[in-house]
Formats: sequence, C-alpha cells, structure tokens
Amino acid sequence: SKSKAASACAKLVAIASIPTNLGAAGLLFAVRTQRTRERHRCGSTMRLSAALWCLATATATGATATAATATDQYYGEDTWVVVVGASRYFANYRHAGNALAVRKAARRFGVPRDRILVLLAEDPTLDARNPMRGEVYLHANQKFTDNLAVDDDGSYADVDYANEEVTPELVRNLLTGRYDATTPKSKRLDSNEHSNLFVYFTGHGGDEFLKFHDADELSAKELALTFAEMRAKRRFKRCILVVDTCQAGSLFKYLDNSTSGILAMASAKLG
Repeated sequence: SKSKAASACAKLVAIASIPTNLGAAGLLFAVRTQRTRERHRCGSTMRLSAALWCLATATATGATATAATATDQYYGEDTWVVVVGASRYFANYRHAGNALAVRKAARRFGVPRDRILVLLAEDPTLDARNPMRGEVYLHANQKFTDNLAVDDDGSYADVDYANEEVTPELVRNLLTGRYDATTPKSKRLDSNEHSNLFVYFTGHGGDEFLKFHDADELSAKELALTFAEMRAKRRFKRCILVVDTCQAGSLFKYLDNSTSGILAMASAKLG
C-alpha cells in the first residue's frame, strides 16, 4: 500500500558504528527518532529538532540550553559544523532552505560562525527570482517570521562555497583537509582528534549516490572512503552524519569499522 511504502521510505537509518561514549541519552534519542521518522515523507525537510538533538548528543556535558541562551561551552570548545546543499537551480529552493535552517540552528545553539562551513550549489538569497530578496524560508513564496538567511544579530549568513565550486571533489577535500595553498583559514575545516563534528547533506539522492548540480554525484563508496580517511587522519573524535535526501540511507552502505565514532542518520531508506 501507499502508506506502507511511505513508511518504509521514511524510516530513519542509523547504520555506522556508534561510539561507546555517546551516552544513554544519545542512544535513546536515536531509537526514538527512528520511530517518529517512520511517519516522515521521503524528500521532505528533516525535522530541525532532530538536527538539533544530533548536535546536542555530540557533546559530553549535562548542561541544558535553549535556542536563545545556548553558549559555546555547551558544545565544548571544539565543535564544527559542515552543511552541504548539493542542488542547483532555483527550483530546488527548499534544499538551500534546509541547509540554511540547519546552519541557523547551529548558531542558536552556540556554535561560533567561524566553526560553521556552508556549501550551497545554489544560493537563492539574492536571486532575482526570489520574491523576497535577501530572505530565505523553508518554503518559497511563503513568508514566515524567521529569515534563515540572517542571524539573530542581523548579519547575513556566511556561505563559504557557492554555485559551480560546490562539487563532490570539493566536499571530499574539505572534509579530509586537502587544501590548495591559497585556501584561506576561514574556508578550512581545522578539526582534530578532539573535535565534535556535525555534517549535514541535503539534495537529490538515489541508490548509493547524492546528486550535485544535475551533472555529478557523490557515491556511497566515495563517502565511506572520505570518512575512513578522516578517521585515519584523526579529523574528529565524534561525528554525526545526517543525509536528508530520498534514498539517503543507501549512502551509508560501505561505512564500516574504519569509520568508527560516527552516528549516521538518514531521512529515508532505499525503497
């Protein structure tokens, strides 16, 4: 039936090795979220509450915080966030909205601007086709009270890489620390073996791939090799990897013990 297919498509997938020091709260969240996400439709926006909880479980503190009062200390001094919107064309406005929403959530939870890297294959903020130029919401042509393109202090969100430069190769190089000598420090992921890392992908997905610009793909094997290299280079202590696409769970197929320390979560499974 359609309801069964939608439920199967929407199950949250937690596949990679879960670190033993994640804590009871983190493990409980993963189980509970898997159940609630069964009702979530393939291709729709991943719940921000889930993304925020993912970010919270990457820490080892017992402090409480709200979006308005979170501090850097809540996540420790070494938390990094990488947000990737892989879809080109204004018609994929919602994917840029997803990415900017996750970025803004991270800011409200106290992650400093210089610890957040945003990659958007298409930034609709100042696009001539945007009916509310300078503003981005989770749905085009529908204004809400929370402009995702602007931080709470009124400054515009930083987009570190945009348009044609956002490619699978760039993502792999950024995550593994393979930089050109001219790459400024502000565009580098300077994480280490003590870092908490949150990586979010949104866009169009298929069986074992994430599409970039309708012309290129990041494959499940490439993703696994990237995170294996990151682990070997000690690029993180704990990592939460979230893929928010159709068929998202298929991207985790090749994650194994070489990528331990990762909690992988997807908005849909293959089907």
